[in-house]
Amino acid sequence: MYKRQVPKSAPLSLFGVGMRRKNFYIVDVDVYLVGISLADDTLKIAKQWNSNGGGKSLVDSIFDSYHLLSSKPSKVTLSATLRFCRGATTAQFLNAFEDAFKGCDQVAVEDFKTVFSELITAGIKEKDEFVFYWLDNGDVVVSMNGQIGNVLPHKELNKRLLEVYIDPKRTVSPELLHSLEHNIQLAS
Repeated sequence: MYKRQVPKSAPLSLFGVGMRRKNFYIVDVDVYLVGISLADDTLKIAKQWNSNGGGKSLVDSIFDSYHLLSSKPSKVTLSATLRFCRGATTAQFLNAFEDAFKGCDQVAVEDFKTVFSELITAGIKEKDEFVFYWLDNGDVVVSMNGQIGNVLPHKELNKRLLEVYIDPKRTVSPELLHSLEHNIQLAS
């Protein structure tokens, strides 16, 4: 884990939106709105993935394009923006990732928790915004309300984090996945 700025990059384009909902007893509650934005190079990968009609997942296709052995990233490839509809404690936010990170390296999981614990100093309030920036070397830079946090250099965890949003088996927002797939298809 190390501190870094988000590398300058060409503009990202919004390609998918959806709501993360949590079931509390008998009611689904909106937790946060999530948007996925893609750089042009990542959109090309997504279009190719869409035209292949199966095989590798979109997440695998994106990670296969990364320079995973490079320690220095050159650009942002995609982002996930989370805008909260309700407040939450730091523990509630971090615990929501427990299932997603099962089987990942425990050091990586602890680094993830540390990065967010440093950013979330007074809990999460309604309209707070987090952004995950995936870089072309597989690292992820995180921010909260524009404040850049530390870099997550753990490729396996970063890939799993992307799966939380855009993998059919793991997504926390089927609405987001449908929107993303639909818009990639329209762009193809």
